[in-house]
Formats: sequence, C-alpha cells, structure tokens
Amino acid sequence: MKISQSKIEQLENCLREYCKPLYERLLPAMSQKQIDSYFKLWKVDDENLLKIFHWKNGIAYDHIYPTHSFDYTGFGVIPTLEYINEVKTSQIDKLWRTSLFPLILSFGGDFLLYETDKQSSNYGQLFLYSPSLGYVDYQPGYFDSIETLIDTLCENFKRGIFKYDTQNMSLEINFEMLIKTSRQFNPKSEYWEG
Repeated sequence: MKISQSKIEQLENCLREYCKPLYERLLPAMSQKQIDSYFKLWKVDDENLLKIFHWKNGIAYDHIYPTHSFDYTGFGVIPTLEYINEVKTSQIDKLWRTSLFPLILSFGGDFLLYETDKQSSNYGQLFLYSPSLGYVDYQPGYFDSIETLIDTLCENFKRGIFKYDTQNMSLEINFEMLIKTSRQFNPKSEYWEG
C-alpha cells in the first residue's frame, strides 16, 4: 500500500499539535541526491520510505536528553538517515533479516522494523525487535503499515491515550486503551492479539 501525501500531512499535524517538543526537533529533509545515495548504499527501493524521508530527516539523538524523551509512537521516533546508516553498518543490523529496515527506534536498543520485500505477504508491515521485552529471535507484527502506524498514533493522541509530558520530556501512555486502539487499526499484527 502506497502512503499518501495527506497521510504524511496528518502525521505532521498530529505531532505539531500533540507532541510539539519532538515536532520541533524534526530535521528538514536532505537533498534528493543525499537521500538517493543512502538508499542506493543500503540497496533499498521503497516508495513509502522515500516519501517519509522526503518529508523530514527524522529526529537526531541528543545525548543530553534521556532516551525516553524520544518517543511519539510508544516505541520511539523516526531517526535521521545518518543514524539509520550507523545502525545499518553496525552489527545490530545483522540481528534481523536483511529485508527489514529500522524505521522507528528508541535510541535504547528497541526498533520497529519495516518490511521492504515487495514479494512478501508482509510487505509494508512493521515488526518489533525489542531485547528489553524479549523479542529478539522472533519479531511480531506491531503495525500493519506506515499508514496504520500514523492512524494509531494520531488516534492515541486525540483520545488522550498518549500524552507527551513536556515538563518531564516523556510520553505518558494508557496501556489498556493503547491495546484497544492498536488492535482496531492493526488486525494483522499479532503483538496486539489477546
């Protein structure tokens, strides 16, 4: 499923309204040439990922802040292409199959991995790699697509399930309600099964 420009705008509006400190940390997109050079280096050809990084270059990690301050999804943020390159050229990237792309990360070792294999029945789905929760050898589906990630995220902010505490710089989550909305938007993702 191709992500639409209106879906990207929905994400931007949601972050601007409900998570302003992280919205303000989003970096402008790199040039087309720079983006293409990274994707060529990684041998990744995915329109949805390109659309995300043509919008913004993610959020850079700042060692001054604790890792929990970088979270607008319940599992982290979209990092910069430079940081993704560090992940993809490290040993970390060898811990999951090559078709998985680290799209969301916590800067603390947890990742949501996007399936780039267009031949896979799971193409476009996001999977959880989380040593802290024990999901290392097996990565369960977490979001059915980038589109459902955005829908879930925005619904969680609108309904107060997610609240970004600007004073403590952390995402407060009502986990009971999070399970309900995540199941609703992501029926294909087994992480949310009862």
